[in-house]
Amino acid sequence: MDINTLLKENEGDFLTLFKDRLNLNSLEIDKSMEGVKEGVSEAIVEESTNSGVGMLLNLFSDNKNSDDSNSFVTTLSKKVVSSLLKKGLGTSKAKAISAKAVPFIVNLISSKVGGDKGVLGNLLGENTSKVDLAKGLLNKFLK
Repeated sequence: MDINTLLKENEGDFLTLFKDRLNLNSLEIDKSMEGVKEGVSEAIVEESTNSGVGMLLNLFSDNKNSDDSNSFVTTLSKKVVSSLLKKGLGTSKAKAISAKAVPFIVNLISSKVGGDKGVLGNLLGENTSKVDLAKGLLNKFLK
């Protein structure tokens, strides 16, 4: 399962999050779904290729977050906001969406990964345009 599949399987929860809690219209919801997926994917791929997966394993586990993991959540939020802005959403709306969506996604991915290297590897490897690079890094880390 990759990240897009995981998000698709939980689309109903996202719809509730975006429509009921943020009062977005259907066009804004569509843009939000796309922007969140793109921002999250970009941030995770970038982190895994630049720093490896150790920090991601910490973030997506039941363990207390490291300082690096907490810093990555900020980066993740910025990537989501940037992606939402590219989709044409305003700054205040993009920040509000990110503020709700990022914690939801971190919790969702954590519930699936649980600090398991193999599960994280599947999420990374099937989701990226840099599949070979991400898999190569994962293989080095897992050996």
